[in-house]
Amino acid sequence: MTRLVAFGCSHTYGETCSDRMQNCWPAQLAKKWQINFVNNGVNGASAKEISNYILNYELHSNDIVIILWSHWTRSFRFDQPRFWSKTKIKNSRNSQKTSRGLVGSRDFGLRNTYNLVWLRHLYNHFDNAFEAVSYQNLCYYELNGRNIKNYHFLVDEYQYGFIQEHFSWNVIPYDNSIFLTNYFDMFPLAGDKEHTDKEGYNHFTNLISTKLNNEVKV
Repeated sequence: MTRLVAFGCSHTYGETCSDRMQNCWPAQLAKKWQINFVNNGVNGASAKEISNYILNYELHSNDIVIILWSHWTRSFRFDQPRFWSKTKIKNSRNSQKTSRGLVGSRDFGLRNTYNLVWLRHLYNHFDNAFEAVSYQNLCYYELNGRNIKNYHFLVDEYQYGFIQEHFSWNVIPYDNSIFLTNYFDMFPLAGDKEHTDKEGYNHFTNLISTKLNNEVKV
């Protein structure tokens, strides 16, 4: 049976979205296509963390994988080699025993001292962008090698322009017109005012569905 398998950060998870299980974009898209779905969105996830989930997740040959890649102001460090479980994806930032997540919000809000040190002394925008796009390409090659349909979207329009300018080696055909954060000013925001709510997700879903209409047969 065909299913939609979605990966991403909180914008995929549907953080603070009203009736999240019904209104996050994976749920709305699966309903439109009338197929089952799995939402593997993880709050605060970086490209490195998302790629780890993708590379280890048990996918089926007829799955449709859609990835909404997250912001670049994030990083991730594995403290143990086997923190990931195939039976349950855990939010690793909640466990100091397994990993460290470092997050700068859209306005570079700093959430703790660990983040502050990282952003002030270790963070480099080009370096983080290079790392993110590298992991994204790794997933693209892997999924194509397994003949699994996969589609890639960027959360921010700025990212697309930066990739085109600096990373000529990139092979992912990112969509160049659908960026979730572009709709933040068009529709009501969710409770935390940092994520869109069901109307914004509905708009995003309709755009994806129209874009993939000729490629995805369910």
